[in-house]
Amino acid sequence: MSTMTATSGKAAGMTKDERFVILASSLGTVFEWYDFYLYAILAPFFAALFFPAGNDTAALLSAFWGTALVHWYIHISGLDKIH
Repeated sequence: MSTMTATSGKAAGMTKDERFVILASSLGTVFEWYDFYLYAILAPFFAALFFPAGNDTAALLSAFWGTALVHWYIHISGLDKIH
């Protein structure tokens, strides 16, 4: 029975560039989710400002529908970046 050992040219741990990529992508994710959270909290105010006052439930659902469209668009727009 033989054993295979994997040897790597680089030492254990992450490089400075790898740490930077992890930090930058984590910060981007935090800012994006904070933006969506803030919009969801303010959706009742946006519903009152931008949609007709006849039906409050429909106005609120329309405001949340805007958030859903943004989520959908962000993921679909990233598809053209795939090589």
